[in-house]
Amino acid sequence: MANRNLGMIFRSFTFIDKSMFLNLYKSLVRPHLEYASPIWSPMYKKDRIAIENVQRRATRLVRSLKNQTYEQRLKTLGLPSLEYRRSRADMVQTYKIMQDIDLIDKNKLFTMASCTRTRGHSKKLFKRRARLNVRVNMFSNRVTDTWNSLTEDIVTAPSLNAFKSRLNKFWHGHPCKFTPRCYATSYNMPEVWTPRTNASAEAMGLD
Repeated sequence: MANRNLGMIFRSFTFIDKSMFLNLYKSLVRPHLEYASPIWSPMYKKDRIAIENVQRRATRLVRSLKNQTYEQRLKTLGLPSLEYRRSRADMVQTYKIMQDIDLIDKNKLFTMASCTRTRGHSKKLFKRRARLNVRVNMFSNRVTDTWNSLTEDIVTAPSLNAFKSRLNKFWHGHPCKFTPRCYATSYNMPEVWTPRTNASAEAMGLD
């Protein structure tokens, strides 16, 4: 469906500038690529590449950016990678469940960490052991490390909009934001990323 809508845009417009592209792409294409992503988020690299390729092709519609690399096009457009967007959607969904915004029994999905002496925030989750990759990549296990890496002020945000704003600021320099790991020949980036700045360290209580 996303590819079909992308082709429709290509056939319908003879010229697309940056502003027009962002409006068309965000309203007609990207929603199909992100719908319910916390549930179906792919575990295989080939599937992540297939999804990311849709956005990669889409950014070539802006002729002035056609000769740039995918990473450069994303930075110019201010458009995060779909891999980054799925991670962000996971965190947003986790916050909704933890704050009882969504009517889901959080005790069936998550177990609160009993040990509070180590670094982290007051809403840390316990990561259950998993033998199979399918279990490792399930939502309840997949989000645990990333959620635990957030700061106290983020997980205790008073509203969903405040959570999103604080998360965006915390992940401002995320290495996956404009450089999807699925295209890398080897994963040289950690699965869970935490900014190494004095401000973030102080916020996390590491100083």
